Amino acid sequence: MDTDSRQIAVSWDAQKTIEQRGDSVILGYILQDDAEILYQGMDTEYTFEAETGKIYNLRIAARNIYGRGDFSEPLKIRAGAAPAVVQAITSTNIEENKIQISWQQPENEVFEYEVQIYAKNTDSFHTVPALCDGASDPVIESRSCVIESKTLAENYGYHAGDLFIAKIRARNTLGWGVWSRPNTNGATVFKLVPLGRA
Repeated sequence: MDTDSRQIAVSWDAQKTIEQRGDSVILGYILQDDAEILYQGMDTEYTFEAETGKIYNLRIAARNIYGRGDFSEPLKIRAGAAPAVVQAITSTNIEENKIQISWQQPENEVFEYEVQIYAKNTDSFHTVPALCDGASDPVIESRSCVIESKTLAENYGYHAGDLFIAKIRARNTLGWGVWSRPNTNGATVFKLVPLGRA
């Protein structure tokens, strides 16, 4: 728990029953990472400094007056952090009636994005998976999706020439990162095409 790029907090259940204690009193616990002892003592929790990206193989054993018991099955955990802010959000008119939004992957590993579209008719941001499903493999791999200008006009109050606005955040095994800043330039709804001569 409380795992980030700097530390890992470990907790375990105390040995309480006669069988668990080996018909003795518990004299302490031993926490190891592989063969390295990280902690010895009576507490049932321990927090230690972690190396970002390193995989720890944690296991715990109790000892009583007769000696040390068997170690638990190892718990593997990678020290890390929630994803950094998504950067470089761009929107591009790819056709007269379609906008492609794309972004850069944060440094951390990511397995889901959430894209929120600004709705002019409610003056608020909305998560709309039907338009851009950040949990789908194609969106995760390409870090982009295509939205029709007609949908933005009919459902979100956009007019021809309005700037399309969105913001994005990313999620990994440690949770959601913070929201990006909304994009401030890029595609406009219904790209304006010069009129031809009569």
